[in-house]
Amino acid sequence: MKYYEKDRIQSLPVKKAVGRMLLHDITRIVPDLFKGPAFKKGHIITEADVEKLLDLGKQHVYVACLNGEVHENDAAERIARAAAGKNIRLSDPKEGKVGFSAGTSGLLKIDVDGLTQLNSVPEVICATLHTNQVVTPGQDLAGTRVIPLSIDENHVIAAEKVCQEFFPIIDIKPFSRLDVGLVVTGSEVFPAGSKTDSDRWSGKNLRTWDPESWARKQFLMT
Repeated sequence: MKYYEKDRIQSLPVKKAVGRMLLHDITRIVPDLFKGPAFKKGHIITEADVEKLLDLGKQHVYVACLNGEVHENDAAERIARAAAGKNIRLSDPKEGKVGFSAGTSGLLKIDVDGLTQLNSVPEVICATLHTNQVVTPGQDLAGTRVIPLSIDENHVIAAEKVCQEFFPIIDIKPFSRLDVGLVVTGSEVFPAGSKTDSDRWSGKNLRTWDPESWARKQFLMT
């Protein structure tokens, strides 16, 4: 549903608004303690919400029916799950948006053609980092969202089909664990155990990728 579709907007008594989608934020104010949204636009009103709304002084609210459409959060979650590979972590949906983050270290892989097709689906947006770059666990990689508060089910199905065709649209190719050896030559490193600039530089960088397996061995070359 779009904001300009005024014919679908209704002002209803709170008790008759159960099951409808709220079209505006409702603010809760506790003097000197709290001021913020008690309910956000897009929220589906439940029986449990009725007393809370009445306590906030709301007798009527502006709402709309989904009428076969999919709520923005449900739609964004469906699209995100369809697009993400096994090494991607998804955030909880919020205001029609789901974030993608890295579940492991590795090389970020974006199917650019698939991403282009996904962004061609009406009322759907997906933005990512550039492909083929190194990422670390927990790093934010992408986000997808549904633009209106609710979206035609056919658009969600179309987005899921694109994701299925190009799966995965976003994933990470994990790094392989390899043994690493460092040979430092020259009499300046004798006796073994003396520190060199190469040792400090190499050790620091190797520990970045695998802090547990890094070990240094020196050999005196004559």
